[in-house]
Amino acid sequence: MARTAPDAGRPDDPALLEAMEAEHAAVDEVIEAIDTALADPAAPLDHPRPGRPAPRS
Repeated sequence: MARTAPDAGRPDDPALLEAMEAEHAAVDEVIEAIDTALADPAAPLDHPRPGRPAPRS
């Protein structure tokens, strides 16, 4: 029988949870940008990322 910690590995520190949620939100933004780029194979590869300035010409 496997032993587990009483809290089942779930952190209860609100600051840690907030940091993890912020990190996941940032990752979600990147995944969405990738999905959008892959949905249009004719789109240029040098278009700006969400929230970032356009590259210099």
